[in-house]
Amino acid sequence: TARNTVPASAVFVYVGQSPAAEFVPESLARDATGHIVIDKEGRTSSPTAFAAGDVRAGGRQYLTDAIADGQRAAKAVVAALSKTS
Repeated sequence: TARNTVPASAVFVYVGQSPAAEFVPESLARDATGHIVIDKEGRTSSPTAFAAGDVRAGGRQYLTDAIADGQRAAKAVVAALSKTS
């Protein structure tokens, strides 16, 4: 078995991490681990609710991914609002 050594000043281990989404309605579709299911724009099963970052299904839990999720969701929100006005 090959082993690699990576120098690091800290290591963060996430075990059994679950999404902190207790405040959102239970009616939003979730996956088996409780993460909120979204489309490519961040829209949930409710047309007026969007999710991004660690609470969404399929996320890799990286800060850069959460930022990108937020940007996509924000653009989708702006587009949705412009259609209604």
